[in-house]
Amino acid sequence: MKKSKYHKLIELKITTVNNSEIHNSFSYKVEAKVAICEEKVEIEKRSAGRFVWATNV
Repeated sequence: MKKSKYHKLIELKITTVNNSEIHNSFSYKVEAKVAICEEKVEIEKRSAGRFVWATNV
């Protein structure tokens, strides 16, 4: 799984699910909530440049 720069997983819950169709086979169920990394977003907002186009035409 690729790690996100501006998001994080919270309330991560991993459970094992027994697959009764195939002997000795297990699957995993992953549940999580995605949250924004506020501190990283604020740093990017502050460092973002501004562009102003002025003309006398």
